[in-house]
Amino acid sequence: MFVWQVLSAFAVALLFTAVFVIIFAPGGRLEHAAGFFVLVFLASWAGGLWVGPVNTEITGIYWIPYFIVGLVFGLMLAMVLSSRRQLRREVKNKIDIVLWLIIVILLALVATGYILPPESVV
Repeated sequence: MFVWQVLSAFAVALLFTAVFVIIFAPGGRLEHAAGFFVLVFLASWAGGLWVGPVNTEITGIYWIPYFIVGLVFGLMLAMVLSSRRQLRREVKNKIDIVLWLIIVILLALVATGYILPPESVV
């Protein structure tokens, strides 16, 4: 089950990163692609673990929460990263700090999703 959860989050992140690169980096500028992928991957993985089951399961997991969380998080992140080019350096540094903080929070959510399954929280 763990492998399918990781693969689902990976597939969702890869899909949305490809769309992000095609739309926001048509000239081949991939400066934000790796960070975008990591953030969407972690958000999708954490969302898939913590959001309740939706629709039917495929290979033992419910893939819709991974997709929806990845989509919403990817759209918000694309909005922040696309407007980042016009900002001053101080503001860019603050955004970088916030993005690193989000990575730490998402890693904590993924870890607690396995240590303390969501069914036991309710």
